[in-house]
Amino acid sequence: MRSSVRRALGLLAGATAALGGLVAVTPTSAAATDFCSTTTVPVYRTINPTRGGNDLLTRWQGESTGSSKYGFTDNRGVFGGASPVAGSGLTPVTRLYNAKNADFVWLTTSAQITAAKSVGYQVVSVDFYAPTASSSCTVAVHRFKKDVHRRNAWDATERANLVAQGWTDSGVSFYLRKPGTTVAAAPAPTASATATATASPTATASPSTGGGNAVASTGDTFGLAVIPDTQAETNNTANTPFLNRVNWMVANKDTYKLRYVLHTGDMTNWGWLDTGQLTRAKAAMDVLTKAGLPWAATIGNHDTRAVGWNGIAGSTGYGGSAYALNPECPTRLGDAACKSWLLVRDTDEFNKTFPLTGMGNVGGAYTAGKDDNYWTTFTANNTKWLVLTLELWPRTEVVTWAKNVVATHPDHNVIIQTHHYLNGDASISTSNGGYGNNSPKYLYDNLISKYPNIKLVFSGHTGGFASRSDKPNGNTVVSYLGNDLGGPTYNPVRILTINTTTGTITSTVHDPIHNTTAGTPTTHTITIIR
Repeated sequence: MRSSVRRALGLLAGATAALGGLVAVTPTSAAATDFCSTTTVPVYRTINPTRGGNDLLTRWQGESTGSSKYGFTDNRGVFGGASPVAGSGLTPVTRLYNAKNADFVWLTTSAQITAAKSVGYQVVSVDFYAPTASSSCTVAVHRFKKDVHRRNAWDATERANLVAQGWTDSGVSFYLRKPGTTVAAAPAPTASATATATASPTATASPSTGGGNAVASTGDTFGLAVIPDTQAETNNTANTPFLNRVNWMVANKDTYKLRYVLHTGDMTNWGWLDTGQLTRAKAAMDVLTKAGLPWAATIGNHDTRAVGWNGIAGSTGYGGSAYALNPECPTRLGDAACKSWLLVRDTDEFNKTFPLTGMGNVGGAYTAGKDDNYWTTFTANNTKWLVLTLELWPRTEVVTWAKNVVATHPDHNVIIQTHHYLNGDASISTSNGGYGNNSPKYLYDNLISKYPNIKLVFSGHTGGFASRSDKPNGNTVVSYLGNDLGGPTYNPVRILTINTTTGTITSTVHDPIHNTTAGTPTTHTITIIR
């Protein structure tokens, strides 16, 4: 997943094309009837007075305050509230960037996105979800245009001033919760029906995957916890958000009968350069280890040398988040090493911090002593489970190795995690990011669709929270996407409750900071090997 700086401004050096994995999502059309009773997160706004007055909207306060070095010096604080996850009546608000104009725009329809792309804008990401219909707690955000720049405003006085200054009001784009309004207690959602699965790898589940109330544990159930990208949290020197999440899991491990924890990658932003990030990540994961909760972590692109920044001591110039573009790369690593497709396989710092010897119940690894590709096992309710952790955009020889692992464990229910698999719209990605090896679609065609004991796939990197269900050979494979930069006001964790008798899986996205759940629950059914 992108760092907060890269999400907005790293595009200036062309890093988006190389490091993105970005996707536009078609919005929903239902009325926003429940927005006033759902959990929202702040959307911050800063304005660049030297660039025609264009602005930056972001859910991440660190990105807002850190954007001053790029000219966004007029910090207006909280602009409004939005949902961090998809839901009924909400539309994805997609961020686009035009490097030629150094201009951002936030759009909600596929037609708008297509038109913007035709004049030089590139999709960055889905930043948040917002209603397209007004309600008692919302304000109408208008999009303004002046020359080549765009601006957002909802306050009537500000809108009038912009018109007087020559800006054209393009009308209402979306709605946000009005700053200062109270969030009502979220009603208990009901489980959604399992989507009809198809024989081909097309999306079968709505991307509006979310949470719900805690599922009561019985003797037939156990829980899995899944941590999405925590890269922005390791920038927090107090380590508060990350520790909050893991402490919540430990406190609730009996409630949800947690047996295993997954981390789908981008544990740090660029911990190989800023070692404090790795130190904080280790302190957080050590909480799980000390509590007896086994875990496995995927290595994301931000955990490798492919991603770096110049905001640390000893760094010079600016090359964007693609470290190969940073002028200091040849000095630090040598010119021959400064290729993103080489740097993405350089994981020494991560491996030193999280050595394979420290992982519990490891059965094997592709490279001896390295946790880029490895597998572990655990049992739950007299069922055997194998967790297969694979590198980002894996090499062909790694996929061949993985096939052998799965084939030689037919009595195990296999869980696969890799940093990038699903796009934000729940489709299986066909991209290797421009600097990886094989795409997620290759992984599906050559591994996931071939073995009926593969049951679950987890990923992060892009989008928000989504899921899909496939039936490649009559067997059901359920895939989950979880991706959120988190921060001081929102740090989600997905809890899966798996019934080993019926095969029913219920997914809930929890917000430990607010002690609430987000979105609506999803339910799927798989066949459990007993």
